[in-house]
Amino acid sequence: PAGTYLINPNKSLSNMEACLVHMLSTHGVVLEPRKRIFAANQAPDLSANLECYECNGCGQGYWWCDRPTSSASRVKNQATRLFELCLRGGVPIVEGGLHMFDFVNVQAEREKGRTEGIMDQLEHLDVVKWLKSDELACPFDFESAYALRDEHDQIVGESRAFTNVTFDFVGYLDYVFFEASRFRLLGQLYLPKSFHELNERVELRNGHLLPSDVWPSDHLAVGAQLSIPVVEEAGNKNTKDGVGDTTF
Repeated sequence: PAGTYLINPNKSLSNMEACLVHMLSTHGVVLEPRKRIFAANQAPDLSANLECYECNGCGQGYWWCDRPTSSASRVKNQATRLFELCLRGGVPIVEGGLHMFDFVNVQAEREKGRTEGIMDQLEHLDVVKWLKSDELACPFDFESAYALRDEHDQIVGESRAFTNVTFDFVGYLDYVFFEASRFRLLGQLYLPKSFHELNERVELRNGHLLPSDVWPSDHLAVGAQLSIPVVEEAGNKNTKDGVGDTTF
């Protein structure tokens, strides 16, 4: 899918860390270092007397400890290393204070990146220039195999409401695209249209959630049968009405 980034973990950790810089740069991410207290849990503000932080992702809180072997020190040291690596690679940051990273010299790290050639490598990545183009366009005229059409045969959306159903997400994530000018759509793989269809064999509470015993993946399989029309040559009568098309 778009945005996929393949990494070979067997080469070295440094290569994987460099991939982080590439991913952030190519996806237009802007870093924003910040300190967060337990506001989400209505905890008292102890920031004046005690250093306490909260994980941006899971909300887990922890207190700062200066011991090099403490989990807090190891987390901060590794986060600092990755932050400095991103700075060397030219990843932009939000203007303002660096909060818990205020000891990092941004300009020095940027200059170190130029010296090491990291920024030069990123500036010459074709994919970076391509993604930053103001006139980015696709040369193909794609349409979805599950497209929903109105009475005027105009595409107005998708004919199915979802391909992924979990406890906290329902959405259409999976597509089969083709060029209607080059392929003929013959049929589509069956996709359920409702939660009832996902759970019709045995009516269970939350039985529509994926995966299940009927639908063994958290994504519903999508598929289409297409044929490639054969260009009719003068005097060739076997290609009329699609006879002779290659179907797959």
